[in-house]
Amino acid sequence: MKFRFMAGALACALSACTSLQNEPVHVVYGKVMSVQTRQVMEQQPNLAGAVVGGVAGSVVGHQFGKGNGKTAMTVLGAVAGAAAGSQYNQKETVKQVSDLAVQMQDGKVFTITTQAVGFQVGQEIKIVQQGRKATIEAINN
Repeated sequence: MKFRFMAGALACALSACTSLQNEPVHVVYGKVMSVQTRQVMEQQPNLAGAVVGGVAGSVVGHQFGKGNGKTAMTVLGAVAGAAAGSQYNQKETVKQVSDLAVQMQDGKVFTITTQAVGFQVGQEIKIVQQGRKATIEAINN
């Protein structure tokens, strides 16, 4: 059991270290064709509730089963309790986003949603992508 935990922790640590380092960087340029600003609701889970729920769920789950079944019920109770606890009393925030219609150099038009506001129609932009992360910035002419 101790070996499995250490192997899992090592795998998580190694995967976090290599997530963006080996990804190639892609840079493309485009022109903003239209800008639409809107508000979105973002829900942030209750981390303290998840911890309390996980502990309570594991205590309740530990009351059932024998041997490996008891272990399984303890883990299942912890997961269910954490999931339920994170949903309790969630924080909601309102964020401003911009939907940009961007014409790329090859003529194709894409819609990009960004948290940055202040883009203007006709503005030249640069998009830098590495892995799953991308940044959009205005090019000063």
